[in-house]
Amino acid sequence: MSLKTSKVPQKWKSANLLPLPKESPLNSCNQLRPISLTDIIMRLFEKCLHKSEIAPITRNNIGPDQFAYKKGHNSTMALIKSQHQWLEWPDKNADYVRVLSFDFSKALIDSVPHELLFEKDKKLPINTTVLGPVLFSIMVDDIKTANPSNALVKFADDLTLGVPGNESGDTSRSEAACLQDWAEKNRMPLNLEKTYEMVVRRHASVVFPELIPSIKRKT
Repeated sequence: MSLKTSKVPQKWKSANLLPLPKESPLNSCNQLRPISLTDIIMRLFEKCLHKSEIAPITRNNIGPDQFAYKKGHNSTMALIKSQHQWLEWPDKNADYVRVLSFDFSKALIDSVPHELLFEKDKKLPINTTVLGPVLFSIMVDDIKTANPSNALVKFADDLTLGVPGNESGDTSRSEAACLQDWAEKNRMPLNLEKTYEMVVRRHASVVFPELIPSIKRKT
């Protein structure tokens, strides 16, 4: 009946919010992650709807750079993909690889501007009142590298950008600027306090490239 009328019973929409600490020690509310516990009937309904209606469509419409919430994909595959690319570039002509790990200030469906999400959903023949993780994947699907020679790996809201470089420089600054521009246009600001850079060098004698403003480097 709910599918036929395109309406969800109000009771199914209710949820208990459980604040779980993301960090220790806990000093502020910003360190809490809200976990929404919905009615078990609603969760079963969403799973059935996702399996029968959503998965067949999103499987071919969410880009291969997203490794979360997809059958046959997981965090291990994302790590292998990233590491393979980081090691392959120095074997060719790169002196170093800049690895940028971006974090959104707030993630998942609760923080996504719904009107922007619905505009992106219109490109796919799906019902937009389904699972949050799938909708979030659709929301960030159009984040791409500015330069096709660079590599982007997504795992839900975690974005890892790989940029090869040599003595003539690299395109990491323009890539970071493009991603920040996307974040502003889509009203999903980046958390620069949790955005880091790591540099993989071919030899220890290779000089580190200049820092990107506002992005801290892990050594």
